[in-house]
Amino acid sequence: MNYESLSFWVVFFIGQTSLLYRSFALEHRFQTFHNYTAWGVPSSAIFWSQTLCNWLGGILLGLFYLLLANLFGKSPIALNAEFLLVLVAVNLAMAPLGTLLSLLLQVEREFLFGLFFLPSSVPVFLAALSITEGENPTTWFSVIAIFVLISGGLSAFLFEFFFDELTQSH
Repeated sequence: MNYESLSFWVVFFIGQTSLLYRSFALEHRFQTFHNYTAWGVPSSAIFWSQTLCNWLGGILLGLFYLLLANLFGKSPIALNAEFLLVLVAVNLAMAPLGTLLSLLLQVEREFLFGLFFLPSSVPVFLAALSITEGENPTTWFSVIAIFVLISGGLSAFLFEFFFDELTQSH
């Protein structure tokens, strides 16, 4: 087992969790959600724009951690097309779910973040680690692809319900 790869993915998932955990904090603090509703912005547009921001933020975070791992690690992690594809796919899998659960924090359902996000990130974490190690990459990419479809669709569906609850409760 390559410990540099393992440490990279552990640090990356901790950093990504903290990035996603409060991605809607400023919008809620300044009551931007009510402005969105007053302007007639569809909740699906809010969901997909925030998911895109979380996805891009996760990729930048991963590239930054890769730079640090290569600067301070014993053996550098190769920045090749496969690694970039894994990084993009992992962020694509986790960004929709993180967006939904960040909204749930704003409607005071913090327990759902730990209940759903952390356990659901385990298969993605294992897939990323296994692909990086070269163990059955096709199978693990299939796991990530299935997770992208399920988390994206389910998160988009549930986001509208909780967004309506948030805007009507305040």
